[in-house]
Amino acid sequence: MCERSQPVHVWKIASGRCVEDCSRYECERLQPIQRFWQLIQPDIIIRFPDKRTVVIDSKVSLVHYERLINCHPEEVPAATQALTRSVKTHIDGLSSKSYHDVEGSLDFVFMFLPVEGAYISVMQADTSLWQYAYQKRVLLVSPTNLIAAMKLVSDFWQRDGINKEAHLIAARAGRLYDKMVSFVEHFEKIGAQLQRTEATWQEAYRQLCKGKGNLISQTEGIREFRIKPTRSMPQAILEQATLEELEDRD
Repeated sequence: MCERSQPVHVWKIASGRCVEDCSRYECERLQPIQRFWQLIQPDIIIRFPDKRTVVIDSKVSLVHYERLINCHPEEVPAATQALTRSVKTHIDGLSSKSYHDVEGSLDFVFMFLPVEGAYISVMQADTSLWQYAYQKRVLLVSPTNLIAAMKLVSDFWQRDGINKEAHLIAARAGRLYDKMVSFVEHFEKIGAQLQRTEATWQEAYRQLCKGKGNLISQTEGIREFRIKPTRSMPQAILEQATLEELEDRD
């Protein structure tokens, strides 16, 4: 595989497997990172939901791997050692760039070996290589591993979306609850006002047509002076007032 195509290869895996919106990724030629006096350029920056990032680097040389697969059998051990040294040197180089110290970055950087065979060869040749890289905050990944890593990133995005929706629902539920409390408080005030109004009405009604000397009875007594009103008291309330007057006399 031509080394020029490696960033494209990792880009296809990342954008094709991880998220629906590829704008969550930034390609090497688009997003250099300023760190102190250095301008460092990763191949891909993965944006995590919490505004943190992780870098994927795929610039590891595959020249020694090409020599390994094309060499004679007796040359395999030496070619394998050369490939392992090359990968180890790239690990050291990545660690020295301190991508993980960039503001917002996670504590590691992915080092992508775009050929599965190259990854397997160096892992078999030096079983401590992965631990060596990890101690330098570099994670070695192959196409298969990177796909799994991208799936984790995708899960992070989905989980973040669910969490945001949950926060929105919780916020809306909180506002709804507060509004309901306000409504109940006003409803209780209306009930208290209605009770006071009812008590006032009952007192006014008592004065109007209940007991001795109620207003209806006194008003009807005026008719004895031969006035000629054009309207008459409602019969029901007149009977009630007359009955109350008679009962009080008894």
